[in-house]
Amino acid sequence: MSGEAPVSSTVGQVGIAKQAQDALNGASREVQSEGWSFNTDYEKTLTRNSSNEIETGVTTTKVMVDPALYPEYDIILRNGRLYDRKTHSFTFTEDLKVDVTTILDWLELPEYARRYIMVRAGRQLQESVVGSEDYAKINITAELEARSQFLEEETTIDEHSMLRGNTNHTGHFSTYRPSRALRR
Repeated sequence: MSGEAPVSSTVGQVGIAKQAQDALNGASREVQSEGWSFNTDYEKTLTRNSSNEIETGVTTTKVMVDPALYPEYDIILRNGRLYDRKTHSFTFTEDLKVDVTTILDWLELPEYARRYIMVRAGRQLQESVVGSEDYAKINITAELEARSQFLEEETTIDEHSMLRGNTNHTGHFSTYRPSRALRR
């Protein structure tokens, strides 16, 4: 992407190899934070610890709580734990069923996600290091193609449909869903 010679490992590297690794990690976190079929668990039960706090860990980037199931809470993710803004507290009286988005390690990602992340990171690195307008045009085109392929794979795997919704009928909220009207 940037016209540099390849390296066999990024471990212990300095200079451009280190910048490439940082760009790859940053792009991976950006893409995965959006929440996709491969890194989002729907209706996952999070349990309280001995202090009645619900810890999620540092790899959790998003927690969605269904307001129809838990109207008494206004929950956000703060420092690897769930926080209720209504009570201004980290403590809970019950375990919660939520949708969780997690950052996965590189080898846990599907190939289509790794490809898109690599192309995106390459473009970002080229723009910050080389700054060539010719490379930028090529890389933007490559990134758009990779994103298109990424979205195609993602929608095929998750099997979304305008009429049926998500086939497992899980998601962020259990309120009105037009797709459920067709099941009657």
